[in-house]
Amino acid sequence: ALVKGRLLGDTAAAAATLSQAVEEAERQGAGHFVYAELARAARELGLADQTAVLIDKAGSCCDSARAVRQLANRLLDAGFGRDEVRQRYAGLKSRVGGTAERLDWADGIIDLFGDRAWAGQELAEIEASEIERMPTGIDELDRVLGGGLVEGGVVLLGASRSGVPVAEYAARLVKKALVGTGRAEKEQVQAMLKILL
Repeated sequence: ALVKGRLLGDTAAAAATLSQAVEEAERQGAGHFVYAELARAARELGLADQTAVLIDKAGSCCDSARAVRQLANRLLDAGFGRDEVRQRYAGLKSRVGGTAERLDWADGIIDLFGDRAWAGQELAEIEASEIERMPTGIDELDRVLGGGLVEGGVVLLGASRSGVPVAEYAARLVKKALVGTGRAEKEQVQAMLKILL
């Protein structure tokens, strides 16, 4: 389609070829990657309406925060405007469910757009009550921890008499601080700790 449109100057034939590619993608049950690539081609051909439709199709294929992040990253890499991609990313929030998914989606705001204020607002919407906690059986400790330990959380406890503050950190935040990514493997974290210590 791009060859017909750019090199031959035949936009009508290019649009028809692109439409055929879209039909084939629909028949094969293509994912967000394919539709994002077709949207890039449509945009390069100057087909604004078809570009918007294809981006919508790509978004409808996203079933997780990871997929939404991948789509946004692909659109940014393809040269779509940062503000446009940001709007699309925000619009896909409804496709993300569950606390872990919402945390990952909010983390994507920082990774993709560098907007800590927006990410902070999104994180504030996730109520502590939504996070499943495991009671320790020690009433005072459970009260301090907001109901118990969070699965995957690293808990730093200090004696209140010594003035050491009590804090709780999600494992992915610790991994991100140490390794640079919240999805780091245990071995990567261990290697970085050896280097730092």
